[in-house]
Parts: sequence; C-alpha cells; structure tokens
Amino acid sequence: AVGLIALVLSAWTVNASNVYSAGLGFAVMLGKGEGGSKLTTAVSGIAGIVLAVGGILGQFEAFLTVLSACGPALAGVMVADYWLVRKGRPANVRVPAGVSAAGVAGLACGIAMALVTGGTFALVPGLQALDLPFFVGPVNGIVVAMAAYVAAYRLTGGERFAGPIAFKRPAESAIMNQVTLDASERAQEGQA
Repeated sequence: AVGLIALVLSAWTVNASNVYSAGLGFAVMLGKGEGGSKLTTAVSGIAGIVLAVGGILGQFEAFLTVLSACGPALAGVMVADYWLVRKGRPANVRVPAGVSAAGVAGLACGIAMALVTGGTFALVPGLQALDLPFFVGPVNGIVVAMAAYVAAYRLTGGERFAGPIAFKRPAESAIMNQVTLDASERAQEGQA
C-alpha cells in the first residue's frame, strides 16, 4: 500500500508538469495567452486520461516507427538540397516562396521507403503484405529521399549550379581560423 501511494504521488508530480505544459502550449496556440491556460490544461488532462484508458501506450511503438521514418527522410532531402543541388555553397542557398514540390516528392518517397522496408506495416493488422524488410528502413529512406529529391528538382526545372561540390578544409574556414587564433592567444597568456 505504501509503495502504491508513493508510485501514484511520484507519477502525479511528474505528470502535473506535463499536463500544465500541454495546457499552456494549447492556450498560446489558440491565442488565449497564459490567462486561458486553466481550461486548456483541464482539457489536456482529461484527453490524456481518456487516451491512456483507451490504450494509447500500445500504439506507441508504431508511432515511434513512423517517426523514425519521417525524420531521416526529411534530413535526406535537406542534405541533398545543400550538398548535391546547391553544391555545398552557402551563396547558392535561396529560400523559395511557397512549398517546394521537389522537396515534398523527395520526402514522400523517402518516408514510403522507410515505412515499407523498416517493419512498420508488420505492426498494422491487415497491412502485413506491405512489410518488405530490407537493410535498415530509416537509412533506406534517407537514400531514396535524396535520390527522389534530386530527380524531382531536375524534372521541375530547378536552377542549376555549376562547379564541383565545395568542401572546405578547416584551415580555410574563417570560423576555424578564429578558433585557432583564440586558442593560441590563450596558450600565450598561460605561458606569460
């Protein structure tokens, strides 16, 4: 009985701050500021209890698997855009207005590949036929997202950038030179 009481009180203190954070976040998101957080905190707490009783914890593994497919695919699109399309040159980076169709296509292809090869569909009843395990799903998603983004970028007539990929050695970098200078100045001060 004492252990159960300690467990409930421990969980209460941890989850009270979680519910308050969720309520405050929803209040700000809805434009009510901190003053409207009482209602949103109550709604967040009730929603959390309903989801817990409904068995949301059993779906957590599937959620994490889907999340592990989305993040790497997004990183693949970003890496391909900077290194493969824009040749690793900050001067080539421009933020376009609107949504990049090539970016969405690369992201969708990468996520789909990561989901299919990463074992996600093995967890979903009725979709086990879509589960085709191969290598590591998130890594597959990165590679496919990069390839699909570059292909879609070229097919949509994106701007071409000339020259090889620009790799800078640390000695050529202004930031690294400053760090080196600062370190050598501190070493000289220490010797004096």
